[in-house]
Amino acid sequence: MSEPLLWPRRLRDSIVIAGAYFGLGLVTLRFFAEHGLFPAPLWLPAAVAFVAVVLRGVTALPGIALGAFLINRYAIDASTVTSLVLAAGNSLGPYLGWRAMRRLDPSSFPFARRRAVAAFVIGGVILHALVTSLIGATVVTSAAGLGMAEWLRRMFAWWLCDTAGALLAAPAFLALLHPASPDHQTPEILRQERFLIGAFLLALALLFFLVLPGRGGILAGLPFLLSFPALWLAWRHPPQVAQPLLALSCTIALIGAVLHRGVFYFGADSRPLETTGLMAISLIFTSLVVGAMAAERRHAARALREANRSLTARVEQQSRKLQTSEQVFETVVQTSPDAILMTNLEGTITFASPQTNLLFGLSPDVLLEGMTFCQFLTLDTRALWANQLSELIAGNHPPPLELTAIAPQRPNFTIESNGRLLRDGQGNPRGAVVVVRDVEERRRLQLELQNNERRFRMLAETAPFALVFARAENGEILFANREAQRLLGVDAAAAHAPFAPDFYADPDEWNEIIGLLMRQGTLENREIRLRDRQGRIFWAIFSAVLSTYSDGPAILISVNDITARKALELTLRRQLEEIRALQATLQEQAVRDGLTGLFNRRYLDETLEREIVRANRDASPVSVIMLDMDHFKNLNDRFGHKAGDAVLQKLGEILRDVCRASDVACRYGGEEFALILPGATLPTALERAESIRRAVEALTLSPGGNLPAGAEQLRCTVSLGVASFPEHGTDGESLIQQADRALYAAKGSGRNRAVGAPPLSLGGPKSQTALPQLV
Repeated sequence: MSEPLLWPRRLRDSIVIAGAYFGLGLVTLRFFAEHGLFPAPLWLPAAVAFVAVVLRGVTALPGIALGAFLINRYAIDASTVTSLVLAAGNSLGPYLGWRAMRRLDPSSFPFARRRAVAAFVIGGVILHALVTSLIGATVVTSAAGLGMAEWLRRMFAWWLCDTAGALLAAPAFLALLHPASPDHQTPEILRQERFLIGAFLLALALLFFLVLPGRGGILAGLPFLLSFPALWLAWRHPPQVAQPLLALSCTIALIGAVLHRGVFYFGADSRPLETTGLMAISLIFTSLVVGAMAAERRHAARALREANRSLTARVEQQSRKLQTSEQVFETVVQTSPDAILMTNLEGTITFASPQTNLLFGLSPDVLLEGMTFCQFLTLDTRALWANQLSELIAGNHPPPLELTAIAPQRPNFTIESNGRLLRDGQGNPRGAVVVVRDVEERRRLQLELQNNERRFRMLAETAPFALVFARAENGEILFANREAQRLLGVDAAAAHAPFAPDFYADPDEWNEIIGLLMRQGTLENREIRLRDRQGRIFWAIFSAVLSTYSDGPAILISVNDITARKALELTLRRQLEEIRALQATLQEQAVRDGLTGLFNRRYLDETLEREIVRANRDASPVSVIMLDMDHFKNLNDRFGHKAGDAVLQKLGEILRDVCRASDVACRYGGEEFALILPGATLPTALERAESIRRAVEALTLSPGGNLPAGAEQLRCTVSLGVASFPEHGTDGESLIQQADRALYAAKGSGRNRAVGAPPLSLGGPKSQTALPQLV
């Protein structure tokens, strides 16, 4: 529970404790303040304080202190300082008494055994009252300026009234607040007896202390008859019943003493209150002890009943186990494929299973009891059996022994005997149990297994590939054939020392292989890199299968060195890459012009037809620009062909810079170039052609390089013709032809300009008279 939620509960508890302390103190003072002892003959708030500490521990102290302060300040008219000190003493006393009681007996209920009662009386009554009386008497006598004699008198009186109050009421309060057994678990006769004895006890208390007169003390001994029903209640019934009834009876007695009634009051000289208090203390203390003794007896009786039930259950369980063991033994004997014998210390058979007759070829009705086990052994092995029996009798555990047995109509055969000593109830040897097994077939299988192992080892040793057998958990090599030793660089003596992971170029690959084998069981033709003892790394084909060795997983591995093949594959791969690069170069050269790097005419024809088909499908335009260098023949004649090539290369660079990603620039032939502009209308294509013209016009080639030394700067111009789909043609040939016509029109009109082809007339194209070649 969190701290914020505890405060309301603690505040409520403190208020309840303070109210109970204050209220019960007022009642006590009213009845007892005028009867001699100070502060009262019986101080019941001491019981409230102690019960509160038992139930709430240290958290009860604020409520006790508050109640004590209020009763001293406002009911007894003590000063504020005196009331505060008395409140501290009335809180400290029950707390120290509770701690002492818990130290002496930590049980939760203080009346369940005699030790708990003693702890309650010492801590909860005597020590508690002693602390409060010492502090209270010291404060009161110091405030009044009284001497030591008065301090002793007041301290003793205070101690008596707190002791009486705690002893009278605390057991009843604690018994009522402690949970009892449900009524339905109490027999009906006990409930009736509880009612009758309680009613009888209360009736006697009323009679003795409120009805009968004192008569000069003649009847003063009658109240001690209360001890009989009180002790009967304490012995037969739990404290939750006995202690409240006793406290109520004592309260009736005290009320009668205060009212000057009952058998203890027989005149002005009598002291009924003191006599009643002593009787109450004696009766309650005796009932506590008797009740604790009864509780211990009931607890012992329950424990005895539980022990009897447990013992009975264990006996029944052991009986069932014995019956089960006998049934199991009978089943084992009847169904075991081995012969089971029991012999005495001399080796005489005292019991033989049915399988024994079958093992030694005897009829089932032949009784083996009384015969000796040596009768079924050859002469040379009887001494071995005698030695095994002697070791068993000596308390040793000899290992199974192979003996040679004889049987009618069967050649001598090998058996295995395994014995254990039988002991009697005192632990003395009384014979042996022998299990006999026919191991002739096992020996044959072992021999066959050895032969198979020899054949496997021979095949493994002569195999042309490496074979390795290793543990799966740590990779320890158990076997490596000669090829594996050669491949890994180890000799035969050291072949078993290394671990398989040591030979992997990547150590993590071993863990991956183990994981795959554990899931799949096999691994085939995996290419891995291995490393031999000299550090050489090589490629190998790896195959493995999961097996077992000594009840643990193992792996059979085959390895083929493919280093040479991998080198050949690498060479072939490199050559293939070179061929692919050469093919890519040839393919590029097939569609590219070697001088300018632009596409060639073949690529132009293919691309143009494809773009016209797309434009026709999407109803979009396509334009073509034809471009020709002006006076290119004169340039070649004047500056040479190298200078002409340089001009063509520069023109190719300009076209690549101007073109969009979707445009296609081609060298159409000689100094003539063509551009395909997908999606461009005639006006857009003319703008593009004009930008190309201006870029060429701004081009200047300086002397040096491809120009002769001392030559002036070279400037060039181009003429361009533009045609568009579908205005000037519906196929590539007609577009090229119309663009070419526009090009020649540009040359004819003065060169260094871009001209668009005119639209086609409805009557079809004009006669295509060949124009003269312009340069």
